[in-house]
Amino acid sequence: MPERKEVYDAIEGELSYQKALVKQQDFNTVKTVGEYLACLGVYLRKAEDAWNDESDHGENRPSLQQMRKIAALAVSCMEQHGAPTRDVSDLEKRLPK
Repeated sequence: MPERKEVYDAIEGELSYQKALVKQQDFNTVKTVGEYLACLGVYLRKAEDAWNDESDHGENRPSLQQMRKIAALAVSCMEQHGAPTRDVSDLEKRLPK
C-alpha cells in the first residue's frame, strides 16, 4: 500500500501536468465550481468504465490513473474557489457510543 506522501506526489505531478496543458492551450479563464463538477463527472465515468473493463480487473491501473486526475481537478477547484476546513469539534457527537 502506498504511503500518503506517494499519493500526494502523484497528485502534485498531475497538477503540474494539467497546469502545463492549460498554458499550452492558453486557457486563462477560471472555471466555475459547476464546470469543475462537470469535469469531475466525466473523469469519474472514465474511471468506472476502466474498472468495468474486463482487462482492468485485478490491476486497476487505468482506473487509478483516472482517480489521480479526479484528485488533481478537486485540488485545482479548491485552489481557485477556496478549501473549507472540516470542523472536527462535532466528531464525538457522530461517533457511536
